Amino acid sequence: MKHIFCFRTGYWIALLICTTTIPSWAQYGPFVGANTIVLSTSLADKDAYLVITQVLTAESLSFSAEKDVLRIRSLPTSILTSKGLVFEGRLWVNTGVVKLMGQLLEGSNDGTGSVVNIAVPITYTKGRTFRQRMGFSYMDELAKKLQTGLKGSIAYKHQPAGTL
Repeated sequence: MKHIFCFRTGYWIALLICTTTIPSWAQYGPFVGANTIVLSTSLADKDAYLVITQVLTAESLSFSAEKDVLRIRSLPTSILTSKGLVFEGRLWVNTGVVKLMGQLLEGSNDGTGSVVNIAVPITYTKGRTFRQRMGFSYMDELAKKLQTGLKGSIAYKHQPAGTL
């Protein structure tokens, strides 16, 4: 009886540790500060890339491949363009995990007549940061369309800039 009690106590402690540390890696709902959307898939990487490019083409997004990264850019016909914004994203596929990050580019006149693009990193926010909220909504909608083709789940996480 004493051994069963010890086993159950160890089980509950392990469960408590897992439930408190795993959400720091990724959560199934957006949270303040989330800047990366992670999709899971059971497809092989090559098949996942094929599905992704089909979705991007159907959504009229331009994309290019650089090594193992797909660079995504919204076209001038996007809803963001009417606000003076352009979505620029990066997408990676690695053994069943698809990561999507992005930023918004806002054109600004520098006073000499040339336009300078100001990059606004996309993060989930509840505040009044209009560009970040709009950019995250755009990226989230894109992820949901990718999820349909990849047949996986979506999670959100905070990832330092420049890391995969």
